Amino acid sequence: MPSNLVLGLDILLLIVLWKVVLRKSILDHHRDRLFDLRDSVREYFVRRSVPLSSPIYMELRDLINAHLRFIDDMNLTSVFVYSSEVDRNPELGAYLKEQIDKRFSTRDENLIELVESTRCQAVLILTQYMVQSSLILMAVVAARGILSIACGIFRRVLLKRGKESRGIDSIVRADLLEEFSYSSSSSGRMKPA
Repeated sequence: MPSNLVLGLDILLLIVLWKVVLRKSILDHHRDRLFDLRDSVREYFVRRSVPLSSPIYMELRDLINAHLRFIDDMNLTSVFVYSSEVDRNPELGAYLKEQIDKRFSTRDENLIELVESTRCQAVLILTQYMVQSSLILMAVVAARGILSIACGIFRRVLLKRGKESRGIDSIVRADLLEEFSYSSSSSGRMKPA
């Protein structure tokens, strides 16, 4: 019974730590990246002597400011729900795309490249935030990372123990696993040669 109480307190402590410390740090990190992106857009326009009253600059600035304002409310669930609503209503999707394309339309090739790059970077930052701020997805990513490290170590150990060969031995050294099985069983102890 006391171990269940300790486990419960540990889980509660982890949840509080996640919500109070880690999630806020993740939010701050991604907001900083959006601020840096906004500053780089401004620097681009200043360096090229394009006025900051340019419609493209103002649209990009407004887009990044909107991302900064609403990043805390973004999560994968709400994005999936919104995406499915737009997919169910093709006219709405076409209208939204037309309006967004109209906001960022320009004939200047350099600005077209800047707009596409900036929008892609902003989406990447937001997507990374949504994944990293999800406790469940972070647990999956962490488990995958630990599994990848363990598999890499296991693979190196197997390759050091013997020559690479064909067949099953190219995937896992069968003799190593057989040795392990025999040495672990109580009745079939192998004697060293």
